[in-house]
Amino acid sequence: MTSEGTTPVNETAPRASSAQPAQASGLGAWRNLGAWRNGALLQLMRFGMIGVLSTLAYMLVYWILRQGVGAQAANLLALLITAVANTAANRRFTFGVKGRDDAVKHHIGGLVAFGLGLGLTSGSLFLLALFHAGENKTLELVVLVAANAAATVLRFLILKVLIQSK
Repeated sequence: MTSEGTTPVNETAPRASSAQPAQASGLGAWRNLGAWRNGALLQLMRFGMIGVLSTLAYMLVYWILRQGVGAQAANLLALLITAVANTAANRRFTFGVKGRDDAVKHHIGGLVAFGLGLGLTSGSLFLLALFHAGENKTLELVVLVAANAAATVLRFLILKVLIQSK
């Protein structure tokens, strides 16, 4: 029991008998897996919530910009505007980073993820234009959301590795 009255994860799992060490019985591995799953699940949920909000913001910015500029320019600007805010939000709420420690490194990682996302979304727009004659802004948005979903997986992995590495 901790001073706050909560029980740490490693004290809630059944204990192995003294004749059989926890590692040999696999209980130690299960305890570690449970702690990893709980932490990773919370991170994924927070990342997902930030991702949904970022995607909605991206769609809104893209739609507004698309009224006056081409698809590629609107995509570039919408991604750039939302990527910086997304990285900052994920540092704080997904990974619990406060302050400026390693902020430059994390934002560089965010820019790498931005570049990959830009490649995916721009490539998707290019392929759409190649295989679908005529302009359809709604179809563009659908294709871009799908490409952004793939980019989101890359963003999570990049940020997780950068932020949690020492």
